[in-house]
Amino acid sequence: MLVTVAIPCYKSAKTLPHVVADIQNQFSLHKEYEYQLVLVNDGSPDQDATFQTIETLCREDPRIVGVELSKNFGQAAAKMAALRYVQGDVLVYMDDDGQHDARGIFPLVQAVEAGADMAIAEFHGKKHTLFKRFTSWLNTEMLCLTLQKPKNIHTSSFAAYSKFLIERLKEYDTPFVSMFGYVLQHTRKIVNVQLEHHERLEGQSGYTLKKLLKLWSDGALSFSTVPLRLIGMFGIASCVVSLVMWTCAVVMDVMGKSAAVWAVLGAMFFLGGCLFFALSILGAYIGRVFLIQCEQPQYVVRTVLNYEREGVRA
Repeated sequence: MLVTVAIPCYKSAKTLPHVVADIQNQFSLHKEYEYQLVLVNDGSPDQDATFQTIETLCREDPRIVGVELSKNFGQAAAKMAALRYVQGDVLVYMDDDGQHDARGIFPLVQAVEAGADMAIAEFHGKKHTLFKRFTSWLNTEMLCLTLQKPKNIHTSSFAAYSKFLIERLKEYDTPFVSMFGYVLQHTRKIVNVQLEHHERLEGQSGYTLKKLLKLWSDGALSFSTVPLRLIGMFGIASCVVSLVMWTCAVVMDVMGKSAAVWAVLGAMFFLGGCLFFALSILGAYIGRVFLIQCEQPQYVVRTVLNYEREGVRA
């Protein structure tokens, strides 16, 4: 069986050789599997050091495909870019920082072979910062709320995909990428596999609160109408509150007190704020439709190394 391991790369010139060597060593111990590596440089701002490392690795091993994006599109888009070059029966995504143990590739692949469409690593004792753990928890809760993610499934960037999902993901062409959201539209055959989590070999995580919010919004606004329903519920609640405030204001006015005007103004401002908030959510949906019609790309490939298809070698 051919297993493709795809790694989005960002400022990983120093860690990537160790990660790739670990993968190669593990596959040498599992003769029942062959491998293909797809390394996608996501516009690393390190004066081409990351892609030069990828070039070196490609020269040393023809089973490694190197892809360079024209600029930084984000990790999700880099994963989508890798799909074009996947030739394996199973696809495994993992990170470039050494936190994912290459030994974990095989339990994930075996879970897919056993019938799962997606097998996701579940880590205990994660070697993450408190901020990263909090944002991960928040993202999980948002996925449950907006995309009906099963409560017992934990998400991770270390995951294996079946041939069925590989082909479905290749059809996913929106510029607003939420791979897990898209997967949930096609299957519920998703399992977790208990694996170890390591310290980063070097550097710090590039994930920020801004990137997390974008990741969540891409999933929530692309595959769910829950935000719209929440706005509707919020609007109804606002109307009830405004009626209570208006009633209190009338009673106070009858009693000869002057607080009525301020109460009415407060209700008006409150309702106005709700209206503008609702319009901003609707605007996000309309904006996405507009940009999709404009065919905004998920990613743009600049260079490809060690990839041969239909007799044409890149």
